Amino acid sequence: MALPYVLTAGPKSGSYVDLATYLLERRTLFVGPELTAASASEVTMQMLALLQADGEISVYINCYGGSVPAGLAIADMIDYANSQDRPVHTYCIGECIGVAAVILASGAKGKRKAFPSARISLFQEWFGVESMWGATNQDQGERKRLLAIIRARLLHHTQIGTWGEEEKILYDEEAWEGLLARFPLEAALPELAVESEGRYALDTARIRECLERRELGDKVAHEILARASSRLESWLEVLEFLSPVQALRAGIIDGLVESSAGEAPPLPEAEPEVEP
Repeated sequence: MALPYVLTAGPKSGSYVDLATYLLERRTLFVGPELTAASASEVTMQMLALLQADGEISVYINCYGGSVPAGLAIADMIDYANSQDRPVHTYCIGECIGVAAVILASGAKGKRKAFPSARISLFQEWFGVESMWGATNQDQGERKRLLAIIRARLLHHTQIGTWGEEEKILYDEEAWEGLLARFPLEAALPELAVESEGRYALDTARIRECLERRELGDKVAHEILARASSRLESWLEVLEFLSPVQALRAGIIDGLVESSAGEAPPLPEAEPEVEP
């Protein structure tokens, strides 16, 4: 995609830079229109460059989906930036489809927004699009692995996993012993279960409280909550297109871009260069 050149102002007034460089100087990136290995590599390299200096990062997304591994690479980099005290603002402008919606949801909490006319979809024919997975005859096990990663991300970053969630999760004796065997170091787990006639009940509200207080590990808590939200895969199909307001209720975004005139948020000024 050919990018226009922009006339700069400030210390280098009168010179031209390409639009991507102009935005990068203002810690702003763009994702779209399709996610490929090449486009993901470009975005992750730009983010690595921005991580070398303090400051928040803005990522604008107008993307109809594409390769899941490519999209997850960008989502992982956003998570990494957030963990390095470089909060990432994510904006949906136009559309975020499929794994692009996962990128949108990966922004820092409270900093994920959509423009008023945007549309968001978590469904992109998970098992039918060549570019989605990267190969026509890709192993089915690898597709399931990638979908499991997406499911875990949605449970972590959004409230989708609580839709239709059971208040009580029941385990029979064999399943309960299997859970304890997989997580032998979770000392608090046996104390959370209420046993009755060989069945063990866990309260999802208590699990979430223990997770927030770090009394339970992420893996065991997410496994339990995923069991309570076993219909998540079918919800991906139901949530084919969401308005920004619906995405807000789903916890994919935290707010809307406030502008009655439809104006974009102002870009921060580039840091002035110091002459040697």
